[in-house]
Amino acid sequence: MKKLEPPINQPMIVNGQISQVWLLFFSELATAINKLNGY
Repeated sequence: MKKLEPPINQPMIVNGQISQVWLLFFSELATAINKLNGY
């Protein structure tokens, strides 16, 4: 399982919206948490 690293060197908000790199990170984080919980 790859280690999840937040993209801290990237801006979180771009043009008033969450940037794609952060959206991807949160999506992968949610998937990993679901796997831990057995879903």
